[in-house]
Amino acid sequence: MIRSLEIRLTSPRRTSTLGLCAFTVGLCLGGCASAGPPQFESVTSFDEDAERHPAGVSVDPVSELPPSQEKADTSSGVIVLNTPADPAQGREAVRRFFRAVVTESTEDLEAELGDNALIQLSSGARLPVAAFWRQRFATLDYAGLAGSPLFRERDMETYRGSDLKQLGGRRRFPLAVPEDSVLVKVKLAITRSGRTRIFADEIYFLLRPSSDGYKISEVVEDFQLP
Repeated sequence: MIRSLEIRLTSPRRTSTLGLCAFTVGLCLGGCASAGPPQFESVTSFDEDAERHPAGVSVDPVSELPPSQEKADTSSGVIVLNTPADPAQGREAVRRFFRAVVTESTEDLEAELGDNALIQLSSGARLPVAAFWRQRFATLDYAGLAGSPLFRERDMETYRGSDLKQLGGRRRFPLAVPEDSVLVKVKLAITRSGRTRIFADEIYFLLRPSSDGYKISEVVEDFQLP
C-alpha cells in the first residue's frame, strides 16, 4: 500500500495536477489577503442628508378606509357601514327627556335634542323644542311632578322606520319616519296639575341616530300654553 502511494505521488501527471492546485490555492489566498475583509455599508457611509427611519417602522404608505355610510353597493369594493344604533337607546333618550322636564333643567333637556329639533303643536306651528320648553318652565310648574310616574313602560311604544315601511301604511302617524330613525310614542299618565293642562294625552318623538346614540329630531304634541 505504501509503495503504491509513492508511485502515485511521483507520477509526472499527478505531480503536475498537484502543482496546479497548489498554485491556484496560493492565488486565492494571496488575493483574499490583499483584498482585506469584506466591506459593508455602515452608518458612517450613509449620506448625512438622506432621510432616515427608526428601526422597525414601516415606510410603506398606510391604506385608509373609506368614510362610513348608512348603505352602499358592494360593487364599489371596500365599504364601511355605520353600526345601527339600538332602538332601546331611543327609549332611554325619551326617559332622560322627561327626567329633565321634572327637574326643569333646560341644559339636560337640550342634551337630548338634535340640531334644529322642532315641536309641532296642535295649532300647526312648528317651534324650536328648547325655546318652547323654556316658555313652559317659565309658565307652568313641572318640578312638582318629581317622583311621580309620568307614564308606564307599557305605554311607551317604539317603532323602527324600517318596520313602518313594511307595514305599508296600515299604521298612521303624524310624521314621516325615515328608515334609519325611531319613533317613540308615549301615552302620559299625568296630563294636568290641578286644573291646568301641562301635557297632551300623548307625545310622539322622532329620534335620529347620531355618533352617541339617538337624538330627538322632532316632537308632535297636541298642546297649547295657557
